[in-house]
Amino acid sequence: MNRKPGLPIVAAALAAAALSLPGRAAAAATIEERLEALEAGYAQLKEENARLRDLLAAKTAPQAQAAGAPPADAPQPAATPRVVAKGNERKLEISGFIQGQYEAGDAGDARFAGINDRFFFRRARLMVAGDFAEHFDFRLEADFGANSLGASTGVRASANEIYVNWNRYPAANVRVGYLKPAFGGDQLWSDTTFDTIERPLASDRIADGRQPGLGVYGSFLDKRIGYLVTAGHGNGSNSSSNDDDRFLGAARVYGTLFDSTGAGRLVAAANVMHSGDSAVSKPGFGFDATAGGAVDGIFRGKRTGWGGDAQWTLGRWQVGGEYLRERFEPDNALPRHKFDADGWQLTASYMLVPARLQAVLQREVFDPNLDLAGDTTENWLVGLNYLLKGNDIKLMINYLFGDAPGLPGDSGRLLARVQLMY
Repeated sequence: MNRKPGLPIVAAALAAAALSLPGRAAAAATIEERLEALEAGYAQLKEENARLRDLLAAKTAPQAQAAGAPPADAPQPAATPRVVAKGNERKLEISGFIQGQYEAGDAGDARFAGINDRFFFRRARLMVAGDFAEHFDFRLEADFGANSLGASTGVRASANEIYVNWNRYPAANVRVGYLKPAFGGDQLWSDTTFDTIERPLASDRIADGRQPGLGVYGSFLDKRIGYLVTAGHGNGSNSSSNDDDRFLGAARVYGTLFDSTGAGRLVAAANVMHSGDSAVSKPGFGFDATAGGAVDGIFRGKRTGWGGDAQWTLGRWQVGGEYLRERFEPDNALPRHKFDADGWQLTASYMLVPARLQAVLQREVFDPNLDLAGDTTENWLVGLNYLLKGNDIKLMINYLFGDAPGLPGDSGRLLARVQLMY
């Protein structure tokens, strides 16, 4: 009968430790003496355990060699690299996504005017995020892609979404950093979950992108109702300067109107904005610095906007739309003292194959000046999305066509994208 060496010694040590305690208690031992006895017993057990492991390793080594295992002194494989948080955060994450894109054909709308067929990385982002037990979280995101539809050279990394957020109360998160203004549902929608490759023209022209600022975010009733309030520079991200001492203020409220098996789920939102600007890039509206001068697309003056959007989901169907309107009051009254611009989109999608193949149809209209005739863009978009692994690995193809001022009729453009999230 094989017996493991050292077991009698362990048993004896345990018995001695157990017997010594009552004896000491009878002699009215102090607490310090009891602790010393326990520590001595623990140290003896550690020594016996180490000796047992050494004896067992020596006994099983020949069997392991016979089974083809490497000797104990053989070089060991390198440890798997891992991310180690250097601060005191309780969680640290590294993630991002890549969107490789191909475009061909005519312009489609004014955003693609003068751009040839091309391959490029629309977005290539790397993100680090984490949170602390003290109710703070943060996000740092850089973009190594074009991050724009415009043709450019010397593409370099740029700051994208950066913020620090205080999340003590779900009804009032306070966030400071590079934030999207609380105006325009399509602008606030994530780049990775959009059903079309690009946002509608009206959203790009009327709404504003990320910019340095402050925001307050909150939700109630199990997130069925929520709001966003932001104040930012108004003149774009990746800059620490403000064009003047004024800010772009925006507010948005949203809510789930109903959510049931038979009727589906309907979410609706409304938003407003106001801004005083000295030098904000707003192309497509005909702004120029002097009468008769070249159009520079830089707006100087006041603007006020409002809009609403909704999203209805039922089974494989998803239908959504948005309307935006903005009033411009240029300081130099060019092109007019006061005028309104508006735009809308209506998008329907259907899962041809559940969770795999999606068909998309979109109608969009953008009018940069309601007082002028012949300047309206009216487009259609048809598309297919193939979801290899949800939005993590997705192939998209869109064809954009319609009627845009200054472009040949039905000047269609083909867009294709591969998206990978990690």
